[in-house]
Amino acid sequence: MRDFSTRFDALLAVNPLRSMGAGFRGSHARFGMDEAITGLAILAGVVVATLLLTHLLTREERLRRTNDPWSLFRSLCRAHRLQRVQVRLLHRVARAQQVDHPARLFLEPERYQIGCDDPQFGRDRAMLAQIASRLFAGLDARLPSEQPGPARRPADPT
Repeated sequence: MRDFSTRFDALLAVNPLRSMGAGFRGSHARFGMDEAITGLAILAGVVVATLLLTHLLTREERLRRTNDPWSLFRSLCRAHRLQRVQVRLLHRVARAQQVDHPARLFLEPERYQIGCDDPQFGRDRAMLAQIASRLFAGLDARLPSEQPGPARRPADPT
């Protein structure tokens, strides 16, 4: 039994955890500027990594949850390179027609006909027709500039 206890004491004496902490005890124990800077750099790295990860995750959620019809309208106006005067006119048309989603002006050419028929847009009829023909060029739809009558169909290429 004595043989076992001496072996066990020998194993405890070589404990790697005890030897790892030797630099923190006695005359070796010191905390200088190098250790402080290293600790602060590690802390700053952890904080930056956490903030970056949080930003990336919440950005994705924000993009998924965005449902702003007027923001979509502005984006479509930019995509079609409309001038500010034209954007303001379309904004007025959307307000006058009380549409929930003003981007519908980019989907429904008949909204321009309604706008042209509205007396408050009398001076702006030519600009509305110009915008409509630009946005819906090539569609088989009656645009405000066209006269009433049968809808024109594109010629058959064959």
